Formats: sequence, structure tokens, C-alpha cells
Amino acid sequence: MKIMGNIGYKIGVILLLSCVLYIYIANIGVVRSYVEQPKGNMPVGEIVKGMRVEQTFWSDKSNISGFSVKLGTYARINQSTITFILQEDSGKVIYKNTVKADGLSDNAYYKVRFPPVKNSKNKEYHLILETKDASPGNAITAYSSQEDIYKGGILLIDGKKSSADLVFEIVFNDTFLQRSLFFL
Repeated sequence: MKIMGNIGYKIGVILLLSCVLYIYIANIGVVRSYVEQPKGNMPVGEIVKGMRVEQTFWSDKSNISGFSVKLGTYARINQSTITFILQEDSGKVIYKNTVKADGLSDNAYYKVRFPPVKNSKNKEYHLILETKDASPGNAITAYSSQEDIYKGGILLIDGKKSSADLVFEIVFNDTFLQRSLFFL
């Protein structure tokens, strides 16, 4: 009887450790670029109070975990703020943060990372930039292409469709589990 109890204990410990190890390994991931539109050096104009810059994109991957947008400061220190919003087409906000423009680098990507959105597959998203306090001469810009390069979404400026796209990137967390299930 003592031998059977000892074996049962060992099997239980092995099962518990296997579960913990599986959960840990399944969630280990690498951040990979998914949507990338790197072409363009045209400013959308100063993003001032009341203006809204919005790029839509379609996700056919789960685990969206961040974005980058190429910004410009007009080679000056702007004493305003900019709000970055990522939301589903339904309006559900995934990420929202306001940052001080004086901390942004000119002609550089501003990178945002957040916990992976597990159910992001097969949804349209909106990447939005807006401000409540920037004024002409004290505002930043975002860069865009000169034409519609990214066919998976549209650029809206103040609600009007543009013939360009933002210079942006969407990243996702490519987990071991996702790669393993791909082959099943």
C-alpha cells in the first residue's frame, strides 16, 4: 500500500509540473511585426486641438501587443500632449495613453507595447492620434505615404478618407503555442 501511495504522489507531482511547464512555455513568445507600412515622409500636418488622425487596419492574427507610429516634432520642443488610442471597430478601447510632446523624438517611431490581446483575430482596428491642447506652432505630426500603399485599411483625417496611409507598424506576440497549433 505504501508503494502505491508513493507512486500516486509522484504521478501527481509530475502532472502538476507538466501543467505549469506547458502553461509557461505556451505563453513564451517573440514580438513580431505583423502589419508594416514603412513608406512615406509626408507630414499629415500639425495635429492640433480638434483634429483626429485615424488609420484602420485588419487583423487576422491573435495576440496584438503593440504599435509604432512615425512622428515628427518639426525640430522643436512642443509643450503639448498627444493621445494614442487603439480601439476595435466596435469602439472598445484596447489602449489609450496621453504623452507629453516634449519627450518625443523628431522623425522617429514612437513605440507602444501592451499585454497581448488574445482575441484580436478577424477584427478591424483603429489607431487614433488626437490632442486636447496642441495649437499651431506647438504641435507634432505623424508621417504618411503619398499614396494608398497599405490595402488593409484607410487613413482618415478629421473623418475624411485620405489617399495615403500612416507610416506605422502593428506587432503581435508570436507564442510557442500558436506555432505548435499551426502544425496540428
